[in-house]
Amino acid sequence: MVSSLSSLNPYPSYRKNNDIVFCTEEGTEYEIYFAEGEGYFEQEPFAEFVKIFGFRVLTNPFSRIYNPRIAETVVYHLLEFFEDNRAIVLYTCDQSDGREAKRKKLFEKWYKIYATSEFVRWDFSFEGTLFLSILLKSDNPYLDAIKEALPKAGEPYK
Repeated sequence: MVSSLSSLNPYPSYRKNNDIVFCTEEGTEYEIYFAEGEGYFEQEPFAEFVKIFGFRVLTNPFSRIYNPRIAETVVYHLLEFFEDNRAIVLYTCDQSDGREAKRKKLFEKWYKIYATSEFVRWDFSFEGTLFLSILLKSDNPYLDAIKEALPKAGEPYK
């Protein structure tokens, strides 16, 4: 992730319940969410800091226009979330429409563009269709505990 929020040009956004909503110039509305994820690590000391991250199109889902500000808006809100260095994000690629592999590639592309050495990402694949990434800061005080809870962490997608 870029190291500064000020280096990004995100769309204006607003809170809707616990989610973040923004709209592009083309009128496509997106929602970013951070849902509770502690249930995946109930017995771990870091459980309360785990969130399931995702984003989805709310309106105009068939827009194919490449728009870098969408990525910058998502990254901006991820950086806000990671202001607490104990934060842990679980990201799974939505499988509802068969485009999970494309979402995986997009997330990888954004990570390559915006990531810095202050972030750690571990990727997993289950049966070649369910893709999961875990993202956290490299100075997360629970880094070792997380590694122990994920014995196969760091393995590439299969």
